[in-house]
Order: sequence, then structure tokens, then C-alpha cells
Amino acid sequence: MYHSQTVAILANRQTKPFIRGVAPFAVAHVVFVLTIVFALVALRSNGQADEIFNNFGLNDTFFPGGSLVWANTTGGIIEMAGQFTVPAGAYPWTFNSLDVPFSSILNETNDVSMRLMTDNGGLPGTILEQMPLGGITSTPTIFNVASSQNTSLVPGTSYWIAASPTTISTQGVTWHANPLGQFGRALHLANANFGWQFQTEFLTPAMRINGTREVPEPSAVLLAVLGPLGSLLTRRGR
Repeated sequence: MYHSQTVAILANRQTKPFIRGVAPFAVAHVVFVLTIVFALVALRSNGQADEIFNNFGLNDTFFPGGSLVWANTTGGIIEMAGQFTVPAGAYPWTFNSLDVPFSSILNETNDVSMRLMTDNGGLPGTILEQMPLGGITSTPTIFNVASSQNTSLVPGTSYWIAASPTTISTQGVTWHANPLGQFGRALHLANANFGWQFQTEFLTPAMRINGTREVPEPSAVLLAVLGPLGSLLTRRGR
């Protein structure tokens, strides 16, 4: 009887220091592993630009024809727009820039204003951003246009990119169409007494919408995980 009690007391005295010594090491080990994991997630998800929408063809090809954008000498103004939808997901996107193919119909240099707009029942609605695009010549060129406000775009929501002429010209410019067979564009005669009109029989303008997914900082998630985990391991070590 005495022998068994002595063994139990010795075992108890040896076990507690052992557990107390292991618990801090276990916490430090878990912290280190989670830090590495969340650092890798940060490199993958935060600040990484990606395509929100793209209807260019392989190797950025586009259709030779397209939509007329024009401000003529008699006061006529023709605006065009193409629709895109933000991919579904848990986090919104920051709009960074767009790529669009343009060329002047004649040997003129023209400027347009690119606009990011809301969707209003399947037609362009409110202007969210206006971005200048200048130096359009007769050579078909893909222009990269930077966002002016880095608007936050809602996942699963449709928006419009519109082109409005800012210089008067003889024949205007062509916003080249997509080569994928996607139809549907919006036309607006700004000098007329009616709004945007949807045209199903014409190809959608080619465009690529670039953005960054707004993923929460991994450091915040790391702190939220490590707090309860540290408390749990500390309790077990007592």
C-alpha cells in the first residue's frame, strides 16, 4: 500500500513539470506553423490582380469591325456600351483598369471618355467613373485605361463600360467587337430625346476588366485563430 502511494506521488510530481514544459513549446510550434500558412495565403490572395471579365480572343484578338463612337460637326453624338458581370464569390473586387481596342475610321487622332456605369434594368445607369482615353489613330490598338477611383465592384452584379466621344471628328472611331460571337450592346444618341437602347443584333465591344479581389488580411484571421487556441493549450498545460 505504501509503495503504490509513493509511486503515485512521484509520478504526479514528474508529470506536471513535464506537461508545463511541453505546453509552451506546443503553442510556439502551432503559432509558427500557422504563421507560415497565413503568410503563404497572403502572398496568394492579397493584392493579386486578376481578370474580372475578358471577351478578347486567343492572344488578345478582336473583330475588325465594331461599334461607332462619334461626335460629328452637326452636333450628333453617338455613345456605345458593353455589359459585364463580376464573378460570384464572398468578397468584392476593386476595379483597377480596362483594356479596349479602338481605331479611327479616317486618318485622324481622336479622344474618348471611358465610363464605368451601373446596370439599370439591362441598360447603362449611373456613371461611377470617367477615364480619359486619348491618341486613337487609324491603327487598331488595344489601350490600357487606368481606373480613376478604384471602385469596389459587387460579386455577381452587372455593370457597363461605355465610350463617349470627347473630340469632334469627320467619321469617329471604332470600338472593335469581340471575336467570340457574343451579341448585345447599348447605343445612346446623346443629342436625341431618348435614352440608352439595347441592340441584340450587334456584337458586344471587346474589353478586359482588370481588378483585385478584396480578401481580408490574413493577419486578422491569424489573431482570431491564435487567441482561443493559445488559451486552450494553456488550460491543458495547467
